[in-house]
Amino acid sequence: MKELFKNPALNFLASMKLGVVLMAVVAIASIFGTFIESFYGGRDAAFDIIYDAWWFEGALAFICLNLLLSFFKRMPYKAHQTGAVLVHIAMIVILVAAGMTRYMGYEGVMPIREGATTDYILSAKDHVRVTGETQEASFPVRLYKRQQGDIWQKVMVDGQEYELGVADFWPHFAEVYQAGPGGPAGFQYRVSMDGEIVSKVMTEGERTKIGSVNASLRRGDFRGDASVSPYGDLRVRSGDEVCTIPVGPPDGSVHTCGGLELEITEFQTSFVVGGPSRSDGPMDNPMIRVAIKDDRGRSGERVFFAYHPEFSMGHSGAEDPFADLDMAYTVASGIEFVFADGKLRARASFPIEAMDMSTEERSAIAAAAVFDVTEQMLYVNDDRGFSFMPMRMMDSVVLVPAESEDPNAPPAARVVIRDGQGNEASAICVKSSRSETVELNDRRLRLGYGPIKIPLSYSLTLDDFVLNTYPGSDNPATYESYVLLNDPANGIKDQREHIYMNHPLSYGGAKHFQSSYDPDRKGTVLSVNFDPGKYPTYFGYFLITLGFVLVVLKNVLFPHSSRQSRVPLAVLAVLLTCGFAGQAMAQDEGRGHSEQNHAGQNHAGHQDPGFVSLDEPARELASRLVIQDFQGRMKPLDTLAREMTMKVAKSTKFHKEHPVDMFLNWSSNPPYWWKQDVIGVRHGGLKKFLGVSEGTKRVSMASLFEGNDYRLLQDVRAAHRTPDPERSKVQRKLISFDERFNLLYMTFQGSTLRLFPVPGDENNTWLSIEDVRPRLTAAQAEEYGTAYSSLMSGLKAGDQGRIMQGLQAIDTIQHEYGAAVIPSDTRLEAELFYNKSHLFSWAMVPLLGAFVLMMGAFFWNLFRHRMARISFRNPVYSLGLLAYLAGLGMMIAAYALRWIASGRAPLSNGHESLLFIAVAAVVLGFIAELVFRVALPASLSALLTVIILGVSMLSIFDPAIGPLVPVLVSYWLNIHVTIITASYAFFGLAFLQGVMSMMLILQRSFSKSTRRQETISFALRVLDKINFWILVAGLGMLSIGTLLGGVWANESWGRYWGWDPKETWSWITILVAAVGLHFRYIKSLRSIWLNAWWNWVVIDSVLMTYFGVNYFLVGLHSYGAGDANGVPVWVHIFNLVLLVLVIVSGVLYSNYKDPSENVVELA
Repeated sequence: MKELFKNPALNFLASMKLGVVLMAVVAIASIFGTFIESFYGGRDAAFDIIYDAWWFEGALAFICLNLLLSFFKRMPYKAHQTGAVLVHIAMIVILVAAGMTRYMGYEGVMPIREGATTDYILSAKDHVRVTGETQEASFPVRLYKRQQGDIWQKVMVDGQEYELGVADFWPHFAEVYQAGPGGPAGFQYRVSMDGEIVSKVMTEGERTKIGSVNASLRRGDFRGDASVSPYGDLRVRSGDEVCTIPVGPPDGSVHTCGGLELEITEFQTSFVVGGPSRSDGPMDNPMIRVAIKDDRGRSGERVFFAYHPEFSMGHSGAEDPFADLDMAYTVASGIEFVFADGKLRARASFPIEAMDMSTEERSAIAAAAVFDVTEQMLYVNDDRGFSFMPMRMMDSVVLVPAESEDPNAPPAARVVIRDGQGNEASAICVKSSRSETVELNDRRLRLGYGPIKIPLSYSLTLDDFVLNTYPGSDNPATYESYVLLNDPANGIKDQREHIYMNHPLSYGGAKHFQSSYDPDRKGTVLSVNFDPGKYPTYFGYFLITLGFVLVVLKNVLFPHSSRQSRVPLAVLAVLLTCGFAGQAMAQDEGRGHSEQNHAGQNHAGHQDPGFVSLDEPARELASRLVIQDFQGRMKPLDTLAREMTMKVAKSTKFHKEHPVDMFLNWSSNPPYWWKQDVIGVRHGGLKKFLGVSEGTKRVSMASLFEGNDYRLLQDVRAAHRTPDPERSKVQRKLISFDERFNLLYMTFQGSTLRLFPVPGDENNTWLSIEDVRPRLTAAQAEEYGTAYSSLMSGLKAGDQGRIMQGLQAIDTIQHEYGAAVIPSDTRLEAELFYNKSHLFSWAMVPLLGAFVLMMGAFFWNLFRHRMARISFRNPVYSLGLLAYLAGLGMMIAAYALRWIASGRAPLSNGHESLLFIAVAAVVLGFIAELVFRVALPASLSALLTVIILGVSMLSIFDPAIGPLVPVLVSYWLNIHVTIITASYAFFGLAFLQGVMSMMLILQRSFSKSTRRQETISFALRVLDKINFWILVAGLGMLSIGTLLGGVWANESWGRYWGWDPKETWSWITILVAAVGLHFRYIKSLRSIWLNAWWNWVVIDSVLMTYFGVNYFLVGLHSYGAGDANGVPVWVHIFNLVLLVLVIVSGVLYSNYKDPSENVVELA
């Protein structure tokens, strides 16, 4: 076998250098793929340019070939190399299995409505298709950019060969009017919509709105007189008399005209058959009912529709004495445009102010006055929200395809069919819409674009779709489908199956997963997957997991020395710790509130007339009251109060008062707090925008209003309309400020105080007092009202007895009508203690102390004892270790409390995952310190933990405990997330040790002592070896965690890899870390300095995986814990300092020759 690789070509293909280059190429390409997807707003672009490209698949194939040849080149292997061999074999198996899935499998979606039967799936890929009389042909396409076209393929339809292709593409399709022959007249104008100026076209005969005003355009002249009634007029001709009666809601008024008495008895602005009667809102279909009497005693009634006069009718079922009466209901309110003799004129039922935009001269136009419409004039009526600017009048307009500004507009393609003689026909086909019919050589063909139907040999009937929500909310908890399976060929009829998240139906070689549902909740969407590569893939996952475990255990199973065995033992301990954490379950105990009677107490309240402090017993009971938030989570009032005061006032101790007291005072006395400075404002640009001084910390609600108008409304709307990457920092702060304004406003209204269960509600809904009253019996309303009034009146009067009485009454109501969803005492106590103790924050204090003490002990030991194991008799070391243990204990206790309070592992959002990473980091440091006893691992782990905790407390992370989305309700959450996020702690520690190594390189170069230089060189070799094992463990955990995430995804919705940016960046991080580890096996790249600074590249990839994807890219894993505010300036400064450190240490390292540093122990 060795002779075979004397061939230069085979030797090159089997070389480790080629493997490193290929991994780097794939990593860089994958990076571009994630940004391409974000740039084009869809995955098709990334697949077309990168992931499905021949060269990318070729690079993966070459990696597979390189691994295979390398395996044979390096034979035979020693026992201690078993783990590394298994890892590399596993990669070959996984890549081959991925090819089987890609080229031999299929996937699609299966939409089914309740009661309907479906025997097909819709393809996952879009196709262009042509359908003839008896045959259909299609081919897959990936369309993603404007004017993408010139895509052709030969197809056979009804026995004739054609060329089918795409000539043009619109990612967001719309049809707009442009000047062109053969169409109606058109009038182009600009109008303000939600604070944004947009261009529109009004066509002849069209009824539309400008702002809230009805508008119409027609040729000729005006009809009749203009009306000044907003609801139109009833015109009556009786004998020789003609009368005009203003229309409006019935008020009992009787009008006379030519001997008739007329009364409007019904008025609707938007009549709908069978719909509710409405006399307000837009004038979409105005209708009136008129009662009529004449002087001969006859009576009758007529019904009129302003926009549909042909439907006007008399009283049905009886002779109508007024059938021939000349009556008409017309709505001429609003503004009318007429076009005649090349001029555009208008009249409005309200006064208008006109302003010449060039000279800014203003003029008034009276209501009902006819005026010439002039281009570049601005016509405004602020009272009606009306404004427009005419651009041009066109004699004829036609619809043409265009790219829409609406991001939700569907895509469309111009599909072309061409015969052998060059004749062709085309149609614009909107994705997933009906096919468009064209004629080509007297043949009728239908063209389409979108998924195609793939027939199945069996069918599924949706018997019932069930969506369960969290208590009292519309937030889905689970959704599931009950289907009937029919396969006559196999004798199966109406076999009932239950499909729900993480529980698919397997049949016909395919799996059917619960994927989504229709907006009206009357239909399900199943994803269907046939994957011949599943079991080979799972086998590869098993091999790579076993391989990494054996790599870590190498020196335990095949020891060279006791000192070498310590590293893998430490790593194994952390792996086991994280594994057990992933499997642990929170325990709940029974509920049972302790009750005390304090009704007789009446303590003096706070002296401030607008604030009442609760006494301790009342505060304790108030804190324990359960409240239902808008997501359906049941939590103590203490939690909501802290969240509200922190979000609104930017302090949990606003006015140095307890948050429960403050929140209840906001709810009970809005008039007082309306004028108080409550809403926090910190950003200087926002202060300037609000017009307050630099020293202002908070502003009042009253200061944000001018009369009854919220003066920030238009600016907030403009900020929301601005694309996220283009938002200024002030706009971002304004959006956040507006959210806090709305929270306080809702608190003043009482809508956040959802303390009251709806008796007998199936969804266990809890509401505010005003919202719950209509759903109560008279007795219940009395009970609820008395309890709430007692609390509110006690708060206003400062009467502690009434406050306590109200709180106790509410507590009784909660347990009587809402006991089914009240958390247990154990969970309540855990959450209350978690809120009060702030253990995570306080843990930073001893950890910072441990960092300083341990770092001092490290350097003392380095230069005094050449990095020997430090004795516990060393007072500095022992004190640092005690501080470390204190921080560790506080963090574990805090994490356990949050786990118990939430009833699940705290891993569901950015804040909680950071907390777990911090816990993993502090556990890693402690175990590593027990093994090595050199102080540095614990010191750097303490620093890393403090940094992670600090980041978790940034405003972009919401610390609130929230309910899980349905897909996360799985044991896989604990397994996948704990392993993959724990790996980040390993990479973080490796990065800090890499920085320390570069700093030691600087210190060695500036040292005059040869002994000191040798000591530092020895320390660098030890740190490099420790870092190697930390990176191996981190890479192993990241690889295993990512692959287990793939298993979870495959078992949940039938796809374990979709090149979503989150999973792609995990893949990139794996490649980056693997490249760095392989430097040690390439002689020309063996360098402690290179190993040290490459950890910076790895941690940057980790940060992009964790932060960048979530806040700067799009994808399935991108969760909005907060808007991306761009990369902070301090990050750029930190990276610049690191770059200088890398360059300077690299120059100094290259000038210091120590051959022993290039010797590495191979794994």
